[in-house]
Amino acid sequence: MNTITDAGCTLTKINDNTFELSAIGNIKLATMPGVICENPTSPETERIYKKTFLHTPIYMPDQYQEAIKTVLYNCDDVIILGMNGFSMVGPEQCAIWGVKL
Repeated sequence: MNTITDAGCTLTKINDNTFELSAIGNIKLATMPGVICENPTSPETERIYKKTFLHTPIYMPDQYQEAIKTVLYNCDDVIILGMNGFSMVGPEQCAIWGVKL
Protein backbone atom coordinates (compact mmCIF):
# COMPACT_ATOMS: atom_id res chain seq x y z
CA MET A 1 0.00 0.00 0.00
CA ASN A 2 1.59 3.30 -1.07
CA THR A 3 -1.25 5.80 -0.55
CA ILE A 4 -3.84 6.34 2.16
CA THR A 5 -6.64 8.89 1.92
CA ASP A 6 -8.71 9.68 4.99
CA ALA A 7 -10.45 12.74 6.47
CA GLY A 8 -9.44 14.94 3.54
CA CYS A 9 -5.73 14.09 3.78
CA THR A 10 -3.59 11.87 1.61
CA LEU A 11 -0.42 10.16 2.83
CA THR A 12 1.84 8.91 0.05
CA LYS A 13 4.90 6.74 0.49
CA ILE A 14 7.52 8.09 -1.93
CA ASN A 15 10.19 5.58 -0.88
CA ASP A 16 11.31 3.81 2.32
CA ASN A 17 12.52 7.08 3.88
CA THR A 18 10.19 9.71 2.40
CA PHE A 19 6.49 10.32 2.91
CA GLU A 20 4.30 13.18 1.72
CA LEU A 21 1.12 14.31 3.45
CA SER A 22 -1.26 16.55 1.49
CA ALA A 23 -4.61 18.20 2.14
CA ILE A 24 -6.83 20.41 0.00
CA GLY A 25 -8.49 23.54 1.37
CA ASN A 26 -7.41 23.18 5.00
CA ILE A 27 -6.20 26.75 5.65
CA LYS A 28 -5.24 26.09 9.29
CA LEU A 29 -2.38 23.90 8.06
CA ALA A 30 -0.67 26.89 6.42
CA THR A 31 0.83 28.13 9.70
CA MET A 32 2.23 24.80 10.83
CA PRO A 33 5.98 24.11 10.61
CA GLY A 34 7.19 22.48 7.42
CA VAL A 35 3.92 22.91 5.52
CA ILE A 36 3.99 24.49 2.07
CA CYS A 37 1.15 25.63 -0.14
CA GLU A 38 1.61 24.46 -3.72
CA ASN A 39 -0.87 26.92 -5.22
CA PRO A 40 -1.12 30.01 -2.96
CA THR A 41 -2.96 32.11 -5.56
CA SER A 42 -5.86 29.66 -5.85
CA PRO A 43 -9.08 30.13 -3.88
CA GLU A 44 -8.74 28.92 -0.27
CA THR A 45 -10.95 25.88 -0.84
CA GLU A 46 -8.69 24.70 -3.67
CA ARG A 47 -5.28 25.29 -2.08
CA ILE A 48 -3.08 22.21 -1.72
CA TYR A 49 -1.00 22.03 1.45
CA LYS A 50 1.85 19.53 1.72
CA LYS A 51 4.41 18.39 4.22
CA THR A 52 7.25 16.03 3.37
CA PHE A 53 8.72 13.74 5.99
CA LEU A 54 12.32 12.68 5.35
CA HIS A 55 13.91 9.89 7.36
CA THR A 56 10.88 9.78 9.68
CA PRO A 57 9.52 6.29 10.16
CA ILE A 58 5.86 6.23 9.17
CA TYR A 59 4.21 2.85 9.00
CA MET A 60 1.32 2.15 6.65
CA PRO A 61 -1.70 0.19 7.94
CA ASP A 62 -0.43 -3.07 6.47
CA GLN A 63 2.85 -2.64 8.38
CA TYR A 64 1.39 -2.68 11.90
CA GLN A 65 3.25 -5.78 13.04
CA GLU A 66 6.52 -4.44 11.61
CA ALA A 67 5.99 -1.17 13.51
CA ILE A 68 5.37 -3.01 16.76
CA LYS A 69 8.54 -5.10 16.32
CA THR A 70 10.69 -2.11 15.31
CA VAL A 71 9.48 0.55 17.71
CA LEU A 72 8.38 -1.39 20.77
CA TYR A 73 10.93 -4.19 20.89
CA ASN A 74 11.65 -5.07 24.54
CA CYS A 75 9.64 -2.13 25.93
CA ASP A 76 7.52 -2.37 29.05
CA ASP A 77 4.42 -0.34 29.94
CA VAL A 78 3.77 0.88 26.40
CA ILE A 79 0.63 2.66 25.20
CA ILE A 80 0.26 2.99 21.43
CA LEU A 81 -0.82 6.45 20.28
CA GLY A 82 -1.46 7.61 16.74
CA MET A 83 -0.46 11.09 15.61
CA ASN A 84 -0.08 12.79 12.28
CA GLY A 85 2.57 15.15 11.02
CA PHE A 86 0.46 18.19 11.70
CA SER A 87 0.39 17.73 15.47
CA MET A 88 0.96 20.73 17.68
CA VAL A 89 2.47 18.50 20.39
CA GLY A 90 6.12 19.48 20.62
CA PRO A 91 9.14 18.12 22.49
CA GLU A 92 8.32 20.18 25.60
CA GLN A 93 4.80 18.71 25.91
CA CYS A 94 6.15 15.22 25.23
CA ALA A 95 8.69 15.65 28.04
CA ILE A 96 5.97 16.85 30.44
CA TRP A 97 3.75 13.88 29.58
CA GLY A 98 6.58 11.37 29.47
CA VAL A 99 6.08 10.58 25.78
CA LYS A 100 9.22 9.19 24.15
CA LEU A 101 10.05 10.77 20.78
